[in-house]
Amino acid sequence: MKCVLGGSLNGRITAGALGSSLAIWRYSVKIGDLVLDPCGDTAILLSEPRLSEDCMPGGEYYPDATYYEAVVFLTSFGCKDVWITDDVEVISENR
Repeated sequence: MKCVLGGSLNGRITAGALGSSLAIWRYSVKIGDLVLDPCGDTAILLSEPRLSEDCMPGGEYYPDATYYEAVVFLTSFGCKDVWITDDVEVISENR
């Protein structure tokens, strides 16, 4: 996995090896879950993951890539951010 800087709310975008665990990212997380990205950052999920517009028909990466965007609250920085990734791990589920 590779983490890169980009144009999100606080300058951080994470990206995994595209296409590896999309079903896990999209269908196994829910709002309020504590999640871990491949770079080791933890966050609380604030929105449902949604398919990036770049991966939809007419998008720059369609049909070659599939990744999701979600709004999160970074626990270490105390701020909101947008993660663009296809790979996260659920540390603790929201009940």
